[in-house]
Amino acid sequence: MLGYNKFTGVGGRQIAEALQTSTHIYEVGMWGNRIGDEGAQAFAETIRNHPCLEVLSLACNGITSVGGRCIADALQHNTSIKTLWLTENNITDEATESFAEMLKVNKTLKNLWLNNNHITNMGANIMAEALDHNTVLEDLR
Repeated sequence: MLGYNKFTGVGGRQIAEALQTSTHIYEVGMWGNRIGDEGAQAFAETIRNHPCLEVLSLACNGITSVGGRCIADALQHNTSIKTLWLTENNITDEATESFAEMLKVNKTLKNLWLNNNHITNMGANIMAEALDHNTVLEDLR
């Protein structure tokens, strides 16, 4: 786990790129760094087709809706991630449409934690509508 270090977007990108060729790492914890949208975009590229990564924590990293949308879009193609922590970032309603679209097609994600972001009732409504199409998600925070 690499939580609460001083990684910025550059460090986040370096870790994400190293993971692209890994077939034996199942969990990555990068919470409490400062990888921002640059790091989130790099992780999105990595998880798009990653064969075995099951748990990813990018909580408390200053990720905005830009990075959130990238991650949600990548999860439309991912078949391994079961738990994603994006707690305490700066994600707003702007990203909920991407998360909703992902929830309609992703069949492996069981835990999605978006708590302590900046999502309002409008974003909650968008997400709620998507849940009608998802039979896998067990925990949405």
